[in-house]
Amino acid sequence: MINELSYSYIPPNDLRVTPYSFTSQRYQNYPILGHSDAIIRVKKQIEFASRLPFAIFLSGENGCEKTAAAWHIHHLSKKQKGKFICVPANLIDAISYKEHLLKSMQLAKEGTLYIEDIDYLSDANKDVLISLFSDDDFFMGLKQNQIHLIISCAKMDLSCQPQQWMNEIFGVTTPQFNFHLPPLRERPEDIQEHIGFILSSLELNLDITDSALSLLKQYDWPGNIVELHRLILFLASCCDAKITAKDILDLGIIDITSPPFKDELIDRLLSHQLDGYDHLHPSIQKALNFLSLNFLDEVCLEGVAAAAFTSPSHLSFLFREHLSLSFKPLLNQMRIEFAKRKIAEYPNHSITDICLQSGFGDLSHFEKMFKRYSGCTPREYRNQQRKKRKHAYAS
Repeated sequence: MINELSYSYIPPNDLRVTPYSFTSQRYQNYPILGHSDAIIRVKKQIEFASRLPFAIFLSGENGCEKTAAAWHIHHLSKKQKGKFICVPANLIDAISYKEHLLKSMQLAKEGTLYIEDIDYLSDANKDVLISLFSDDDFFMGLKQNQIHLIISCAKMDLSCQPQQWMNEIFGVTTPQFNFHLPPLRERPEDIQEHIGFILSSLELNLDITDSALSLLKQYDWPGNIVELHRLILFLASCCDAKITAKDILDLGIIDITSPPFKDELIDRLLSHQLDGYDHLHPSIQKALNFLSLNFLDEVCLEGVAAAAFTSPSHLSFLFREHLSLSFKPLLNQMRIEFAKRKIAEYPNHSITDICLQSGFGDLSHFEKMFKRYSGCTPREYRNQQRKKRKHAYAS
C-alpha cells in the first residue's frame, strides 16, 4: 500500500529520449519484450533489418524502444564488428552537433551509427544534417568505413508516409528500409512482461495484483516504456510487497469511470472473480459479491444493502462514490452482458427465452435495455452472431 507521506507520482511533461534516459545508451540492450501481434512483427523487422546493407529508418513515439531496436539491429548483424554509436537529438548548437556527428562517424567504424529523433533537431542542426547528407564524401565515408546507418524520428509513422520527409534528407534514389514501433497503448498485453523484466532486473521482490495490472492496461501511456519504467520505480519505492489496484488509483492517472473499467468490473462479476477488488469499501465488496451470485434473481437495492450490512441510501452513495455507477444501471448491464453471451453461445434460441434467462421479466424492457447498452436490438445482435458462426463454419 502506498505510504500517505510519499511523494505524488507526476507523469513527466517531456518524455523525449535523452542520452541519459531509460532507453538510451545505458540500456541499449533492453530486450524487445511482448507477444502481441504488433511486437512480433517488430521482432521480425529487426531481424530483417540486421541483414540489410543500406539505411534503416525507425519511427515511434517518445519513450518507445527505438534505441533498443536500433541496438538489436546492430547486435544481430553479422557484418557489424565495431561499436554502436548514438548521436542524440538534444545537442544545442549546430557547431557541437556537427562535431559530435563527425566524431561519431570515426567511432562507428565497422559498426553502427544511430542518429536519434531527427524531427526533434533544431532548425540549425537540421541544416547541418541535410548539408552533410548532401555531400557525396559523407556517404563515401560511411561506405568505406563499413558503417550501418540507422535514423529515427518520433513525430510520424515512416511506414505510412516516409517519402516527403526522407526525400528532403536523402533525395529520391537512396535505398532505405522503414518500420514503425507501435506505442504501448496499442499493445497492453505486453505490459505485464515489461513490468516483470523491470522488477527482476532491479532485483525487486514485488507482486502486482490482477486488478492493478488491469488498471495499468487502461492507461494511455503517453511516455510509453520510459514512463512505465518510471512509474514502476515510483511504486516500488512506496509500496510494500504488493502493488494493488488502490495503489494505481491513488496515482490519479486513471479514471475509473472510463468504459474499460466498467467492462472489466462486469466481466469479473459474471465470472465471480472479485479477489482483486479489495481496495474498495467493505460494503461495496459485499454488495458486489452478492450481485455476482444473485444478479439473475429478483434483486433490489434493499436486499443487496441487507447483504452488505448497510442501509440502502448509504450503499447507493457508495456505488456512486467508488464506482461512479448507480445500482440499477450496474445490474442491467450485468444482465445485458449475460444475455449477449447467451446469444453468442445459442444464436438459435428465441429472444423471449434469452430475456427470461437473463433475469428480465418484461420483454419490452429487455429490448430497451439491450439497445441502450449494446447499440442494437437483441434480434440484430443475434443476426450478427449467426453470420459470424456461419462464416466460421465456412472457413
